[in-house]
Amino acid sequence: MKLAKWQAKTHPQPSPFAFKLCLELGLPHPVYLDYLLTKEQMKQWIEYYNTEPFLADRLEAQLAIFMNIIAGIAGAKNTKISDFMICKPPPPSKKEQIKGFFKEMLKLKKGK
Repeated sequence: MKLAKWQAKTHPQPSPFAFKLCLELGLPHPVYLDYLLTKEQMKQWIEYYNTEPFLADRLEAQLAIFMNIIAGIAGAKNTKISDFMICKPPPPSKKEQIKGFFKEMLKLKKGK
């Protein structure tokens, strides 16, 4: 129990990206990243990932595109690529939601 409390204080819950990076590097757990990488190096990995996703993520995106095409051929309407992704994109932030709301209101006003 003491070990769990110490780990919770010293190592907060790792991000999903940290687990993906561990898989790529062959590390057993993201805790090891704290000892192997500086914060600057971790930022560089995140930047790299944003431009060149790891193989599994690229394959998932390609498969989702393919499945969306197949769904359209089969007659499905209004499907999105994200409907076929295992890792769903995060929901929009509050700021983006408010911005979207006002954009929709402007569209409605212009339409009248």
